[in-house]
Amino acid sequence: MSMRWRQVFVEFESVVALVVTFAGGFIPPLLFGLCGLIEAVTRRSAPEFIVMLILFVVTAANAIWVAGMARAALAESCPRVARLLECARRRRRGKHNEYQPASGEPLAVVMARRLPRLPWPLRWLVGLWWGAQFAGVAALGIFIYGVLDMVLKNAPLHHRLLIPLSYHMALLFAANLYLLLAVAAFFRNPIVHAKLWSWRFIVDLTLSLAAWWLATHG
Repeated sequence: MSMRWRQVFVEFESVVALVVTFAGGFIPPLLFGLCGLIEAVTRRSAPEFIVMLILFVVTAANAIWVAGMARAALAESCPRVARLLECARRRRRGKHNEYQPASGEPLAVVMARRLPRLPWPLRWLVGLWWGAQFAGVAALGIFIYGVLDMVLKNAPLHHRLLIPLSYHMALLFAANLYLLLAVAAFFRNPIVHAKLWSWRFIVDLTLSLAAWWLATHG
């Protein structure tokens, strides 16, 4: 792959990861915590309100932290995309930030490399949280395969496999960011990050086929 097309693919993958950071890791936890707070107030349950408030604050802090890391990593991974987003955000007012040349690394790999060294208790907390987010997407495949298997029950077997496989693989492709961040929380070796990222298609395909087997044979 030429350097130009490689950079185009990196930019595409980085934009997908950025969308997932906000749409997948930012909005749902905050909405869940907010709905829990409203439900606790409606029930007038003080213990439930305290638990949901703590959950809301923790998830909000994590979401804001990850979003900040994504924005900083974008400037290194894809300065051209970052510049366009900055121009759109600031409506071309004032001075623009100076961006260094593209590193050629995907956004997720840059975020993993720039992840600060965390104390062990916090490392376990965020590592398991990010791992749970990726695991949730992997487990969602069981539901996708189960539903589409019923919808396509009269279709040929390859249609019943390939159609849900494409949906689930797309979700896993987008959620790979959280798998890499979970690993980076425990292992700070950039070689491990790059190797795992290079194996992401095999990991996604294995998990997706496992979900199909559990949904259709479980």
